Amino acid sequence: SGTSGGNGIPREVADGYKMLTEGAEVVKATSTKYTLIGKIDMNDGIKLAEELRQGCELLATGALILHTPSAGMSRSSRHYIKRSARSVGATVINLISTFASHDALEEGNENLAAQKCGSV
Repeated sequence: SGTSGGNGIPREVADGYKMLTEGAEVVKATSTKYTLIGKIDMNDGIKLAEELRQGCELLATGALILHTPSAGMSRSSRHYIKRSARSVGATVINLISTFASHDALEEGNENLAAQKCGSV
C-alpha cells in the first residue's frame, strides 16, 4: 500500500487514476487518427484498432484498481468510474464495428466516420 508522493493519496488510487488518464488519452488520440481510415490502407486500420484496444485495457485496469476495497473509493465514485469506462469501451466497439462493416467507407457516409470518432 503506501501513499504516492507524500500527498496522502493511496498509491492504488494514484496508479488507478494514472491508468484511466493514459487510457483516455490513447483512445482519444487514436480515434482522431481513425477519421483518416478512408485514406489509409486497411492494414493501418488494424494497427489503429490495436491502439484502441490498448487504451481500453488501460481504462479497464484503472477502473478495476479503483474498484478494489484497498483503494478506499466511495460507492458512488466506483459506480461513476465503472460506468464511464464501460461507456468508452462500448463507443470504441461501435467505432470499430462501423469501420469493420465498411459502413463508414460507403458512398454518402462521409460524415459517419467523423460522427463515430467524435463520440469517443
